[in-house]
Amino acid sequence: MEIKKSSLIVVCVIIIIFLNERMFYMLEVGSSIHVMGLFLITVTLFLVYIKSFFTKKFLFKGVILFYLLLNITSLILTNVEFGQPIFLALMRYKYTFLALLYFPLCIMIYKVGADRIKKLIVTITSLLSFIYISQSVLYPTFIFLKVNYAERYGFTRFYDGAYFVTIGLFITISYLYKNYNRYEKFKYYIAFLFQISYIVFVAQTRSSIIPILIIIIFLLLSKLSVNNVLSYFKVAFFLFLGVIILAPYVTNILDSIKVDLNRTDGSAYIRIQAKEYMKEKIKENPILGLGLYHGEYEEGKYLNGSIYKYYAEDVGIIGFIFQYGFVGLLLYIVMIARFIYFTYRIFKHSREKSILYLIFCIYSCTQIPFSVPLNVDNNLIYLIILMVLIQLEYYEVRKINNQNVRTVLPTHYLRYINTD
Repeated sequence: MEIKKSSLIVVCVIIIIFLNERMFYMLEVGSSIHVMGLFLITVTLFLVYIKSFFTKKFLFKGVILFYLLLNITSLILTNVEFGQPIFLALMRYKYTFLALLYFPLCIMIYKVGADRIKKLIVTITSLLSFIYISQSVLYPTFIFLKVNYAERYGFTRFYDGAYFVTIGLFITISYLYKNYNRYEKFKYYIAFLFQISYIVFVAQTRSSIIPILIIIIFLLLSKLSVNNVLSYFKVAFFLFLGVIILAPYVTNILDSIKVDLNRTDGSAYIRIQAKEYMKEKIKENPILGLGLYHGEYEEGKYLNGSIYKYYAEDVGIIGFIFQYGFVGLLLYIVMIARFIYFTYRIFKHSREKSILYLIFCIYSCTQIPFSVPLNVDNNLIYLIILMVLIQLEYYEVRKINNQNVRTVLPTHYLRYINTD
């Protein structure tokens, strides 16, 4: 029985996600094993589709090449200026080279369709959310996930996989805006329930929860229709339900932040100290930053502040500038600007398709003080996948809204996007 090429592509995407999520935390594996697996897949796929790299048009090609060049320069800098051994530097920077996945994934996902991959992500994140919630409930009686556990607000907390589930949540919300039948709607409501429950009650990432809830409220209000009185009752019901369930929890979040700020060992206080430390360090090399350092390079712990429990990944754009300088800041601004631009172009043709990217743009902008996906290793893959999806859907809506594609877009669409 011949296996369809589209099925192989889907399996490949699942394997990439499986490795990036560290075997879904079911097995105890070294951090280098899954990264090396991803690196080998990236190199293999890039070589398979290397011809397309030179002949096809990619909307984020400049961003990816800029990012890779910046990391190569930064890697050399940590060796030449700060003495990090070249082998350790290569080991620390190897995750950044996974950005090359963007090019083969554009070609591969085009063959199966963006919608299929989005539904796959919804399915995986829903199942993972259910598994993670189950582990939180069963802990410590029964432990089957290899993660770091903590206690917060009376719940067992771990935040592994939170960014992936958040992306899955955004896709689910975008599907709830489509005119599906009741059965399809019910499936996405269940997915939404699992995903939001994991994010709020298990991951408990305070800097993410409030922006997500604000986005959901904004989207609910946008569903109001002057000519549809029932829409007001529906929105009021969901808002009331949300307030009843989440208001005490959100109050706890705000109270805990106040307490943290008054404790020298609280995470909020430590992050404020980390920002001040990194602002001073940025002055030493404002153009390219201080780079990334492997955990085995002792001097690097003093350079990046990890010896004091200061982590660049925890302090958002300040940490990113600390690592990559103002050149890195320019890169991030360009990337977000391109996301916003193509979201707007999709919105002009299809509001339904633009919802996912609109949510992502709003979320990314609100997260700038807290987190930048370009310097959080396992978030990079999902940023790449979103780049691929927005590219494919941008061209798709342009194709649909032009009656004669071959006449209107002979080179821009057919030449560069059609890979058959």
